[in-house]
Amino acid sequence: LRKKNGGEVLIDPESGMPVTDDGSEPDGPESLDREALKTCAGIRGEDLFYVSFTNGSGEQPYFIARDAARKAIVVSVRGTMSVQDCITDSMYKPVMLNAEAIGMPHLRGAQLHCHAGVVNAANFILSDLERHRVLHQVLLGEQPPAPQATDAPRGAAGDQRLEYDQARGHEGWTLVLCGHSLGAGVATVLSLHLRNTFPDVRVWGIEPPGGLLSAEIAKACGEWTVSSIHGNDIIARLSGPCLLKLRRDLVDALARCKVSKFSLLARVTLGARDVEESDVLFPPDQEEVLPHEATRLREAFERFHVRQVSERPLMAAELYPPGRLLHLRRLPVGRRKPSSLAEAYEARWVTAREVMRQGLLVTNNFFTDHFPDKVVAVLSELAMKYSAASSNGMTRHHSFSSEALGGDASKNERAGDQKARRDENRRGANLMENLVKEQRSERKGTAWDDDD
Repeated sequence: LRKKNGGEVLIDPESGMPVTDDGSEPDGPESLDREALKTCAGIRGEDLFYVSFTNGSGEQPYFIARDAARKAIVVSVRGTMSVQDCITDSMYKPVMLNAEAIGMPHLRGAQLHCHAGVVNAANFILSDLERHRVLHQVLLGEQPPAPQATDAPRGAAGDQRLEYDQARGHEGWTLVLCGHSLGAGVATVLSLHLRNTFPDVRVWGIEPPGGLLSAEIAKACGEWTVSSIHGNDIIARLSGPCLLKLRRDLVDALARCKVSKFSLLARVTLGARDVEESDVLFPPDQEEVLPHEATRLREAFERFHVRQVSERPLMAAELYPPGRLLHLRRLPVGRRKPSSLAEAYEARWVTAREVMRQGLLVTNNFFTDHFPDKVVAVLSELAMKYSAASSNGMTRHHSFSSEALGGDASKNERAGDQKARRDENRRGANLMENLVKEQRSERKGTAWDDDD
């Protein structure tokens, strides 16, 4: 145990939590949640600066931690886990961001559109950050704010105020925001507000919502944001227009179907792999062969669709995933089954318009592709694959430095840190960082210049 403030409070260096006189930590669900967070994320207690477990509609849990290896202060926002989070997700109709607050006064109207639920969650975290001032203390050397009546007593359970010794020594470090799914969207919107104070902010978005930002803001985020899209992930392609497109495709298929619906359902359910579109659907260019009932169904739907969108135009507002998009694409399976995920995937840059133009890809794995454990497994394997290829001189791509995230791995390499060079895990962890840096120099602006 070590003492804080001349012996007033005892702190466990492993958990970073106050302890009672007998050396035990205070009981309570937040203490258990904190321990679970440290275990799952591999964070030492002394590196965990702040945790918010508040969870409601428009209120996301998040934590602030220190990554000493990369000289970064990390704000990580939790994704969807609760019913309240699902309510936040469902608030997809856009609202307008404040152009002055995000530093884009030239934007107007629909150019400022953003997912309403994400905006609410980002505002909640911004308010909490402003109240506790943790980032300002750690990165800017600000003095701790005066205690408030609502603060927990010093040393009591729930007291997360930083000590001076804990907060100092991070000048020049980079602020990194990250999250998965809903958390990735919230992290991106947070960065729009925080970059005025922390201009070197970087964002890693893992499977962000597809319907998040207007095209203009999503493009602007490319300067500091990289997002991943795994396979056919439904959430990364989900937006109002994509849902409307899926609905129209379903009605079209229903009208063109030339077999019994029960027969078609049975084939699909039983996993028949030899079903061709021509076996079950009339050709789209042969309207005259469709039954009269099918034609009437399609016409009635079109009238309903036009009326609904005209009455509720925001449901068709075009929104896009943020930043530069790295698609983790499954490679076609040949005769030889891949022996690892690294052989089964490739990483490639795609544009937001490309992704949203595809719409929702209904496949066997379009939902499970969103799961964070699967995404992490693929990213880790590809990181090792491309790092090894780069080290062996097999490819000029993916030769990373951590400079893109503000880390110091590239400095170690330039200084001839041979141990860091031999550490394959370290190289793998910096894969995406170097990929961003190289792609920025080679393809600056090209990913978004195509309006097609």
